[in-house]
Amino acid sequence: MTTECFGTMTGEPATAQLEVRASWTPDVDEDGRLDMGPHVEAWGELMCTAVGLPPVPEGVTAIPSRRGQRGT
Repeated sequence: MTTECFGTMTGEPATAQLEVRASWTPDVDEDGRLDMGPHVEAWGELMCTAVGLPPVPEGVTAIPSRRGQRGT
C-alpha cells in the first residue's frame, strides 16, 4: 500500500507499507511434542529476505553482531 498526502498534509512524505502474514500447523514429533524449529527457521529466513539481507550459503555460520553489547 502506498500513501500520497494532499491538502494541508502536502508537506508530509509519501509512505509505503508491506504486510506479511503467515499461517501454519507445526509438526508433532513421535513423543507428541510440537516441532517448531523448522517453522521458526523458515520465518527468520523470510524476514531476512524481506529486508534485503543476502542469504548465508549452506555450510557457513554467520558470526553474531556484538553491537549494543559494548560497555556491558
